[in-house]
Amino acid sequence: MIQSDDCALVFVRLAELDNPVPAPFLDVLRQHPAVVVTSPYPQHLFSHLNLHPLDFLTEPYSFERFARCMERYWNQHNPKESPL
Repeated sequence: MIQSDDCALVFVRLAELDNPVPAPFLDVLRQHPAVVVTSPYPQHLFSHLNLHPLDFLTEPYSFERFARCMERYWNQHNPKESPL
């Protein structure tokens, strides 16, 4: 978990398509403003979960792709500060 002054960034790995995600956990994820989902499967295969993550990283993902995700988080939660 990574945190700015006002919002924690949560990473969730959805590893299997046939493993159910507990409803209470999904409810928390749906309400959290900064969730990054990672999975070896493309995002559209999880559309039934009705998640709206900050980003979805399909594995394997490059460092550059991860860095863009972190920059998006930073820009949304620290708009007046530079990430560098």
